[in-house]
Amino acid sequence: MTRRGLVLCALGTGVVLAVAAGLAARVPEDIGGMTRDRAELYIAAAAAAGALYAAAAWQVLRGPAGHGGLAAVLGLALAMRALTLLSPPLQSTDIYRYVWDGRVQLSGTSPYRYTPLDDRLARLRDPFLFPGLGPGDRSGYPTEPLPTTKAELLQPRPRRAHHVTRRVATQRAPRATSRW
Repeated sequence: MTRRGLVLCALGTGVVLAVAAGLAARVPEDIGGMTRDRAELYIAAAAAAGALYAAAAWQVLRGPAGHGGLAAVLGLALAMRALTLLSPPLQSTDIYRYVWDGRVQLSGTSPYRYTPLDDRLARLRDPFLFPGLGPGDRSGYPTEPLPTTKAELLQPRPRRAHHVTRRVATQRAPRATSRW
């Protein structure tokens, strides 16, 4: 391996280690719930990974690193993919909702008919998507199903909201205190 290939390998290893350190600082905490110390460690690791990546890109742009450099880049790329594959999503948890919606759809139910915590869907729960809430546990969050046919839509509903609206509409509005 050439000298440039060794430098490229060292920089790439530094990027992988910096990303691993950032993931170690981030993974134990919930999204948005990091302590200040962990957040500073995460930001420092991300900055170090970015700087090392820029240096590695500069090395690649300076000229060919030989076959050993290509092998190093491919090996380190696989290591980076393994890190991201084995860690939970850091910026968004949408993937969990997509998995849940797919599971509900495969059971023959519309995923938009009930909320995920509705007890009517309890048989579909698993510990990965719902930690601490198994299929036999009640969540206590019922969902009133939306009307799906015209007959259901035309059925009379309680008028609680109408009374509240009428009471608020008949109240006297407060006077404005500011003058132009």
